[in-house]
Amino acid sequence: MRKLNQIYGLLLFLNLSVFLHTIVFAQQTVSYSYKYYNTSHGLPSPEIICLAKDSKGFLWMGTASGLSRYDGYGFQNYAYTKNNELIGYVNVIKQGADNRLWVGTGAGLFCCENNEIIKISTATSLPQGVNDILVENGNIWLATENGPVNLNVKDVDFTGKKKIALAGYLLKQWYEGNAIIESRSTSLISKSPDGAIYIAQYNSLFRFFESKLDLIHSIADHHNKINSLFPVSKSKIYFDAASTEINKFENGLVTAYSFKDFYKPGAGAHLPGTWYVGTRGAFYFHPGTGTASALIKFSDKYVVYPTAVMADNDFLWVASHDGLIKLKPSIFTAYAFDKVQYSNDYYSITELRNGKILLGANRGQVFEKKEERFSLAKDKLVADAEIKAIYEDERGWLWAASGYQGLVLLRNGKRERFTIENGLHDNSLYHFLKTSKGKLYISGDQGMSEIMVNNNKTISFKKFLYEPNTTRYAKFFTAIEGPGEKIWLGGEEGIVYLQHDSLRKFTFNGKQLYINFLIKDKEDNVWIATSGEGILQCMFNKKNELEIIKQYTENDGLNSLHYLTLLADTENNIWAGSSKGISVIVRQGRFKNRVLNFDESDGFLKAGYSYIRLQQLSNGSIWAVTVFGFTSFRPGQLLPSTVSPVVYITGVRLIENNQVISPKTFMQYPSHNTFIYADNSFNFSFTAIDYANQENIRYYYKLEGLDTNWTNSGGLRSIGFENLSPGQYTFRVKALNSKSIWSKTDAVYTFTITPPFWKAWWFLLLLLITIAVLAFLLIKRRIRLIKNAEKEKTALQKLKAAGYREKLEIEQIINHFATSMNSVNSIDDILWDVAKSCISKLNFEDCVIYLKDEERDVFIQKAAWGPKTTQQNKIINPIEIPAGKGIVGWVAASGRAEIIPDTSADERYIIDDIKRLSEIAVPITNNGKVLGVIDSEHSEKNFYTERHLQVLVTIASLCAGKIDVIKAEQQTREKEMEVLRLNKDFATSQLTALRMQMNPHFIFNALNSVQHYILQGNVVEANKYLSKFSKLQREILHCSSLQFITLEKEIEILSTYLQLEQFRFGESFTWRVNMTAEIEPEEIKIPPMMLQPFVENAIWHGLMPLYKERDLSIYFDLYTDDILLATIRDNGIGRLAAAKLKQTKGAGNPQYESKGMSMVQQRLKLLQQQYDKPFDAAISDITDVDGLVQGTQVTLKIFIGNKKS
Repeated sequence: MRKLNQIYGLLLFLNLSVFLHTIVFAQQTVSYSYKYYNTSHGLPSPEIICLAKDSKGFLWMGTASGLSRYDGYGFQNYAYTKNNELIGYVNVIKQGADNRLWVGTGAGLFCCENNEIIKISTATSLPQGVNDILVENGNIWLATENGPVNLNVKDVDFTGKKKIALAGYLLKQWYEGNAIIESRSTSLISKSPDGAIYIAQYNSLFRFFESKLDLIHSIADHHNKINSLFPVSKSKIYFDAASTEINKFENGLVTAYSFKDFYKPGAGAHLPGTWYVGTRGAFYFHPGTGTASALIKFSDKYVVYPTAVMADNDFLWVASHDGLIKLKPSIFTAYAFDKVQYSNDYYSITELRNGKILLGANRGQVFEKKEERFSLAKDKLVADAEIKAIYEDERGWLWAASGYQGLVLLRNGKRERFTIENGLHDNSLYHFLKTSKGKLYISGDQGMSEIMVNNNKTISFKKFLYEPNTTRYAKFFTAIEGPGEKIWLGGEEGIVYLQHDSLRKFTFNGKQLYINFLIKDKEDNVWIATSGEGILQCMFNKKNELEIIKQYTENDGLNSLHYLTLLADTENNIWAGSSKGISVIVRQGRFKNRVLNFDESDGFLKAGYSYIRLQQLSNGSIWAVTVFGFTSFRPGQLLPSTVSPVVYITGVRLIENNQVISPKTFMQYPSHNTFIYADNSFNFSFTAIDYANQENIRYYYKLEGLDTNWTNSGGLRSIGFENLSPGQYTFRVKALNSKSIWSKTDAVYTFTITPPFWKAWWFLLLLLITIAVLAFLLIKRRIRLIKNAEKEKTALQKLKAAGYREKLEIEQIINHFATSMNSVNSIDDILWDVAKSCISKLNFEDCVIYLKDEERDVFIQKAAWGPKTTQQNKIINPIEIPAGKGIVGWVAASGRAEIIPDTSADERYIIDDIKRLSEIAVPITNNGKVLGVIDSEHSEKNFYTERHLQVLVTIASLCAGKIDVIKAEQQTREKEMEVLRLNKDFATSQLTALRMQMNPHFIFNALNSVQHYILQGNVVEANKYLSKFSKLQREILHCSSLQFITLEKEIEILSTYLQLEQFRFGESFTWRVNMTAEIEPEEIKIPPMMLQPFVENAIWHGLMPLYKERDLSIYFDLYTDDILLATIRDNGIGRLAAAKLKQTKGAGNPQYESKGMSMVQQRLKLLQQQYDKPFDAAISDITDVDGLVQGTQVTLKIFIGNKKS
């Protein structure tokens, strides 16, 4: 029924409504900005029927698909209760005194508590719909499909387990004998201040007062539906009907008011009132006067069938069949425009002295404001460029700066254009500056120009260039005049100033900024709009240089760090334009020192433009021109909302296991939570409600216990903290809206992370007590131990003293033995000395030392001292003991020392001379081999101690080492003597044998020569030869017994031999012997007969086969100071020819054999081995340049180091 009525009302509304996008108020037109929300924003259905706000400020909507809650950022939708019951079509939402929301739907009665939906009513066969709710003093009145219901809150089970049948609570007067009621359905219910309950059906109005129900009015026109009730008293009520609009029932009479009768714009606007949706729009109605002071008529703003309107501080919410609309009043004025271009970009605005307002646009166009419209005034001042600035000078001339086509002057109805060809510094121009001295400047790319007009009104320019340094064009967008008539420019290259006709760089502490605009206010503050650094407030210091006083950033309330333009208004407030909107730093009035921001949500132009300029006109209005359009406003009418944002913590989650911490109630967390030390990472979610300024809320948080300063999170509504240490923490979050209003209170969540048990106070206390007890026990034990230790220390010191004495005695004894051993050099002496010392130093009765006979494998007594010794170094009746026999033999076999305390109890004991009762035997070992045994016997039992054993073991070790050294020295000496003797005998015998071999060989060759003479019959020559030969033989026999002879003697023997050979060859053979002057032949000694074999070989094998003059030369030289170099050369047939000849004649022919060469080579080798000095010979062929053999050369190196001996 309710649905059909609404559809019918929609058709009627569309037929009657004339939509206008204005609100008429105090005879002025006030604009509204519209913000739309629909299913694309998260709503479950576009059809919204009712609106309500809960106690926390959240907006609730009743839709065709259930409930929806809006927090300023998104919608949370509820189609079912917590018990999975369908909510359905929502007709009404009301909040009770207990802050509980009551919801009436087509499915019955519901309530919302702690963000959970609970169904109150139960399903019956009757219609379940609840169309309206009235909550008062613990009672709930319902307008249901079955009639009015009066329900006591105490009867309601808010768990949802025990549900109520609404039919059981119907007003009994409604159905008891009331024949006038044609339909049971009720749509509206309301109460007057004096307690009268008014109930509306579609066309009927009832009053219930003092338990009496009366039908007070019935509308004959069934299409004229009652839409709203405004009770005044038990006798007076206003109601709105679809056709007749406002009607008044008073004292039984109904009066219908015409539109002009009840709509009184602005009248009584301060009086209590309520907003409702009528046929003409949304009215603000005052039941006290029966008039409406305000009306919003919806036009082309896509508001389809509005169903409800709700005031929320300074703006309105409107529910419709096409979603939710937020209406904010705006003072930003839009203007009608005579379109002459498709673009909507504007760059400058100025007011002329005659009051005209000119607007600079693209394509060289200038528009003029005429009443509330703008029309084209100047077309094509330049062909294509933008008009970036317009200036009217004192002559009434109009100057226009273009973006890239130079400067335009309008005077006397003519247009003149100037470019760089006319002397301008550049064709891209942005800003005019008129100085205090009347000079006019124009700034732009790469600097600025002064515009000069001479007396005959001729235009000229003085340019001031600034070459690009860090940018491409070096654009300068703005300029101001500073102290001393200094011009300051701001732009891409930062700040520069004009001094001595030159533009010079200026930086703040060396930092270059990107400057978009410069202005100077009434107090000589310089304000700078930057890209990335916010807004800078500066002053000129005593040096006339700029100093930063304050930097305004987002932390101060700015909506951006990038601002494009600035304006100081007549009240010295600083207005700044960014691509998001405009901001004002308030310097005067009730908002002083606050930063206010205005954007699209406040009715300003759409955000995202790249260019904006602000200009205040003489009437006080401020104009903003952008490439997205333009608008104007009056600063005094900007009355921003003073409502503070309300901030809530919406979620607490453990990061490690993603566990959500449940709040105590909806968004109300317990005052304190405790977590174990392992749960130390948290994520906090939060939100703030400020529907009027929701878009630009910024959040600040800190975690007390970790942070001391607030952190700006911007628009981020979630923050995490990980690995927190044990301790107490308080998370705080606050919000700042775009009008610089802080949330009044912080949202707070306090929690504690308990330390692990080993860090807990009780554990530390218990540990401290335990440590104290243990320390006490340890101290007592320590005292006892110290006392015992002192006693033991005293006893130990006594023992140590005795031990030290004993150790000293042992060391003295051992040192005595070691010193004594070192003084003797034979094994027998050592053994006798040890035996004697054992008696004298160890107080033994006897001491016998055995040595092993390796050949017989027995141990023989070698030294003894005591009864067995009658005279020094002689043993009486020495005995021999095999290994393994007796105690000595056993020790010798095992290699282990042994003390026999009682020999009578040991079967191994062998009596030597007399029986003794105790014995000690220690092996003398070397490299694991037993060399002998030190043995001692005593007449007393248990005489020998470990001290004796220690001393004897050490003595045995010393003996073994000393015996080993003596044996090694003896062996070494014997081997050395033997080697020397053998080497000498061997070398001498070899050399003698060689000489004995050489002599017969030479004799054999000589006798052959004598035989040769005799056979030839030359007796005289044979006698001469024999004479020479006998002389030579005597020399050879004499020298053969000598190891060395002088070089002089060697040359003499060699000369005799060569003379003998010359007898054989006659005059065909020549020879010579020469030497260097340094050689002293009588001083140099060499082995005898060293050269003769080589000379003989040269004659017999090299020269004899030669059939031409034979020549032989011998030359002596010093190779080094101790080496003689002897060279033998012949002009014979050479070695290869001699070898062939030898093969031809037969190798076995003794006539051609020569053993001398092999003998001498062997002799040289022996000499080299014997003396370890150079003795060698080298034989080579002598060749000519063609490589033909010309003879043989023998080179001998002979050691002569003994030449002076």
